[in-house]
Amino acid sequence: RVVNLLLEWLPEEHDPTDIVYDGVAGMLEVLDPHSNYLDPRSFQKMRSRQEGSFFGVGIIISRRNGKITVIAPMAGTPAAAKGLRTGDIISAVEETQTEGMAVDDVVDLVRGPEGTEVQLTIDRPGMRESFDVEITRTRIPQNTVRYAFMARPEVGYIRLSEFSSSSAREVHDALERLGEEGMKS
Repeated sequence: RVVNLLLEWLPEEHDPTDIVYDGVAGMLEVLDPHSNYLDPRSFQKMRSRQEGSFFGVGIIISRRNGKITVIAPMAGTPAAAKGLRTGDIISAVEETQTEGMAVDDVVDLVRGPEGTEVQLTIDRPGMRESFDVEITRTRIPQNTVRYAFMARPEVGYIRLSEFSSSSAREVHDALERLGEEGMKS
């Protein structure tokens, strides 16, 4: 009844689902700072991060000067093989313009089922014309151990950026490698 009343009296149209999700999140705010509600989309994103891999093209993107920009193509991925570069601007994905889109929404468009193609329209600084790149999506591993090195003789450093299903294996591998390099602590 509350949702129906809100939909009837709110001055702008709203998706009933958003009202329910926001209501649940609001109720949880009074519990404690650790209780959170993840709507299905957020929950799926969290699960894909925890699984340690996803299907995509292998680029890190962000918004720079208001445009969706390639921060770095990941080595050994389809994006790197197709020649995408740091600084390339993704102006469209499958002919959907990215101007004004949230970075997460662009990521959702770029990711997809393994083996499928995605078309990116690229504006490259220094080039007058934009160009299209067809890239086949593949499994992209997400490493949670970003750095592992000897900080000083006998002392190793491992940076674990987050937890996923592959984190234990990654830490174990880093410990073994550093142990071979003489790490004692």
